[in-house]
Order: sequence, then C-alpha cells, then structure tokens
Amino acid sequence: VEYAGCIDSDTVFVHTANEIIVDAGEDIEMYSTQTEVIGGSPTIDDGISTIEWTPVIIYLNDPFLENPSVIEPDSSMWYYVVATDTNGCINLDSIFVEVLSDIVIPDGITPGSDGKNDTWILDFIDQYPGVSIKINVYNRWGDLLFESDENYQDDWGGTTMDGERLAAGTYYFVIDVDHEDFPDPITGPITIMW
Repeated sequence: VEYAGCIDSDTVFVHTANEIIVDAGEDIEMYSTQTEVIGGSPTIDDGISTIEWTPVIIYLNDPFLENPSVIEPDSSMWYYVVATDTNGCINLDSIFVEVLSDIVIPDGITPGSDGKNDTWILDFIDQYPGVSIKINVYNRWGDLLFESDENYQDDWGGTTMDGERLAAGTYYFVIDVDHEDFPDPITGPITIMW
C-alpha cells in the first residue's frame, strides 16, 4: 500500500479446507418386503458436523445416521446425503434404490389341460438367470412328491417325480434360491384343483 510516498505491506495466509468426502454408496436393488442399509463405508470423513439424508420421511429409519436403513419401500427412489463440516462447507452424494417387482408365486393350479393354469409357473425365476433354484413339493405328511433339478427348467404340472397325477388338495412347497436376495427358503401352500 502506498500513501504519501510511504509503502507498507502485510501478508495474510488463506487456508483452503479439504474437500468434504461424502459417499452415499452403490445403487441397490431390493424388494418391497426387505430392509437394506444404505451409505458408504464410511459415508463421511472426520470433521463433519452434520449429516442428513433426504427425502427424510420416506422409508428411512433415521435421516441423521451415516448408514440409515430403507425399510420396505413400495417405489424406487433417489436418496441424497448432505454433509456439512465445521466451517459450514457442504457436499452431497446420491444413491438410487430400485424396488424390484414383488415375487408372485401362484397358490394353485388346475392341470386339466384346458390351457389355463395347467402348470405352476414361477415368473420371478427369469430375474435370476444362471442362479441355482431348487423346488420341492410335499404332501401334508411331509413326503417328498416332486423335486426339481437345480435349474427348474420345466413348470410343475401337479404330478409326482414319476409323472403320476396327484389328487386334488393342498400341498406344500419349499423353494431354495441360491442368491443373497433369498437368505431363507420360500415356503407356502399350493392347491391342485382338477
């Protein structure tokens, strides 16, 4: 600075803060009956004073957690995480949670060769190409009546493994899917009506 022929100077140090690291994690797929944890590992770095996920009221257990849970969503949605550091600087990231079509397993068949519900068709299988799927059908006493191979290529038509026609009534199925989406077997009744 020059004033009336005099010169003076001063120095100021400007410290630039590091960029805020925020990671919403990888996009995920889930069914509407599931609960999944979202966020990175870690979601934020040290020095963050606040974190908030939005939209705050839709399916999240707590929008102020680093890794909240998405609980039984009925539609696909983008979630955004906003992190603010102690200097008031912000950064954000997003994650897309895709809700897959619900698995619909028919609860009955009418194998009368009329072309309607003649076989037990499991539509969800095509969502898992190359995945091992094994199906067993039992009577009410627990006797194994039908056992598919691990690829379940043919829809079941209400017969035993030897091709004998089963009587009308209620039977019970166990479906084992070798995929992380199905940690437990899918079980339930199926009714044959002639």
